[in-house]
Formats: sequence, C-alpha cells, structure tokens
Amino acid sequence: MGPRPSIPTAAHRGCDKPGAVCQDPRFIGGDAITFYFHGKKDSDFCLLSDSNLHINAHFIGKRGQGMKRDFIWVQSIVLLHGSQSHQLYIGATKASSWVD
Repeated sequence: MGPRPSIPTAAHRGCDKPGAVCQDPRFIGGDAITFYFHGKKDSDFCLLSDSNLHINAHFIGKRGQGMKRDFIWVQSIVLLHGSQSHQLYIGATKASSWVD
C-alpha cells in the first residue's frame, strides 16, 4: 500500500467540511471538530444515538501485513428519525475490481 495523495482528489474534496464522513474514517461535526473512528472491518457501529435520531454505519476494510489494526472505511450509513418510521440508507456496492 503506497502513501496517500497529498493533493485532494475528486473523492476527497469535501472531506474537510462540516458533516463530512470520509477517509479512514473521520467525521466532522457542524462545529468543525473532527472525530477519528477506529473500528473493525465487516462490523456495524452505532455512531449516534438520541431519542429522535439514530445513526449506524457498516465498516469494511482490510488488515495489511504488519498492521496492528484494520484499515477501514464506511461502506454504508443508515439514519433513523423519529420512532424509526423514517429511514435513509446510503451505501456503496461492491466493485468487481479496484481502479486507482
């Protein structure tokens, strides 16, 4: 695995704006405070739980040789609003091949 690009690509352009979820992964709140999340690949996590809002995410990734933890990213995110009657699912489908 090579170094990450230092120049923002199209996929990274919105990564430093409030509300962003990107890279390995990091979440940027409305107050611009960044929260770095280290989870486990192929697992589901509760990111936010409130009486009227619940946000879950499914993380995928891999563990490189010599790495002590999984290199992960968000595969899908689900928002539940109200009494779980309103749901929004955003997810990526598995690619047959990876093109850099």
